[in-house]
Amino acid sequence: MQTLHQRSHGMMYSRPLHSCCAAVRPVLRQSRVHAAQKDAEISTKDWRAQRMVDKVHALFDRVWSKGDVQLVDDLITDDFVWKDVIWMSSKRVVGKKAFSSFVQQMREAYPDLHYEVGQVGVCDPVHVFVHWTCHGTNLRPTSDSKGRSHKPTFHESHISGIDFITFNDDRSKLQEIVIYRQPTLEEREFLEEEALEQERWSMIKLERLHFDGAPQ
Repeated sequence: MQTLHQRSHGMMYSRPLHSCCAAVRPVLRQSRVHAAQKDAEISTKDWRAQRMVDKVHALFDRVWSKGDVQLVDDLITDDFVWKDVIWMSSKRVVGKKAFSSFVQQMREAYPDLHYEVGQVGVCDPVHVFVHWTCHGTNLRPTSDSKGRSHKPTFHESHISGIDFITFNDDRSKLQEIVIYRQPTLEEREFLEEEALEQERWSMIKLERLHFDGAPQ
């Protein structure tokens, strides 16, 4: 058995190492308990952070999934801005009324639209990241990024995305949402149509160049 040599009043004596470890363990255990209690105290005391998380869940669970647009007034600011930076980069939804109308339009196009919130991360006093998934069946006409209307496809889309949400100064309401997400099946078809259209125009331009450059 290993021993630890200590000096006392000029004399050397041996103390088993296991007894030293046994004496240290309660101290380490107690420090861990204090650290856990401190973390719990911080999380429970920061009620504003919990309120932010609750409002995020209300937005997805009640407004988007159930169409409860009457709740919008309590969730977002008057100057609220919604931005889909990838698939609707030219579109900005500004204000409570415009956002309520936008939600209603989306739910008309996808009546069974349903969101599931995966994770919510509060990264600083006014910013929150949200990872979500959703599904919906396209039963009504939709419009692409250029405002062109398209007939319903009757396809069900399953997509996921991340929202970067900014709250106002007192963290009581959402002020801005920036979305990064996957495209719906309809948006993929829009892209395919645009690609075919661009390809046709490229072929027409090449034919014109060939015709103009041909010897007369």
